[in-house]
Amino acid sequence: MEYIIEDTKTDSGTRLVPMTDEVKECFRKIIHNRKKPKIEPMIDGKTGFLYLDKNEMPMVALHWEKYFQHICEKYNKIYKEELPKITPHVC
Repeated sequence: MEYIIEDTKTDSGTRLVPMTDEVKECFRKIIHNRKKPKIEPMIDGKTGFLYLDKNEMPMVALHWEKYFQHICEKYNKIYKEELPKITPHVC
């Protein structure tokens, strides 16, 4: 598998997401508190990825899709009102 960071296909695919100082600080804490990789992954000159997989590489959409699927399955076994399918795109 190859990790690539690409530009969006069109300019409308580029989004600026407003972020409060509190959210920015939360992201900094996630990076600070995550298990330190032997070598910080660098992809196309970028580092500081929030979440890394068991191979110390950035988590990708498939990781999150499976993670959300597992959470929904556990929740739906316990509660009567089931959660709908959740994908990484909702984040």
